[in-house]
Amino acid sequence: RVQPSARNSSTIARASFTRRPPFTLTYEIRPQARWSDGVPVSAQDFVFTDRAFRRHGRPEDPHRFVRSVTAVDAKTVRVVLRSRFAGWRSLFQWVLPRHALAGEDLERVWTDQIQNPKTGEPIGSGPFLVKEWKRGEQLTLVRNPRYWGPHTAHIDRLVVRFCQGNCTGAEVLETLRRRDADGGLSRDLAIVP
Repeated sequence: RVQPSARNSSTIARASFTRRPPFTLTYEIRPQARWSDGVPVSAQDFVFTDRAFRRHGRPEDPHRFVRSVTAVDAKTVRVVLRSRFAGWRSLFQWVLPRHALAGEDLERVWTDQIQNPKTGEPIGSGPFLVKEWKRGEQLTLVRNPRYWGPHTAHIDRLVVRFCQGNCTGAEVLETLRRRDADGGLSRDLAIVP
């Protein structure tokens, strides 16, 4: 018996699963889902992503629970699990663009930027693209002009600045008071009233 589930990724329109072995997931990719260069997000991207995570992922990566991933058609993916896996929704939180990364050294790509290594242009399938990444300093996201979702992002860009050294919550609050930032996060619980 197949049970429908909530989607676990914005590119997934519907996911269904079986309750008896072999535990099988079927993902239906949104027909309109596209990469920022206009190429459709496809089942082959999911197959490529699974292979990449199995080869280059960490030992705790959820893809270790996967027996196989196959493309049923251009927009449908079938995943057979090794055993029942409660965290199946985490399998495809990130999907890699096969057309941009096939044949590339995945150990070297995307260490400091998320670009199509073949064109040098930012690539993604969500509402934002990584424009600039200064490791440990700042991440700049810009609106994806070709985003296929129901509406484009409401802001043109988002800049995330990382604290240098060991910032305190008080420093984060002072940055907000000076209006040098529109929002802030801190692990410093001492600032909570």
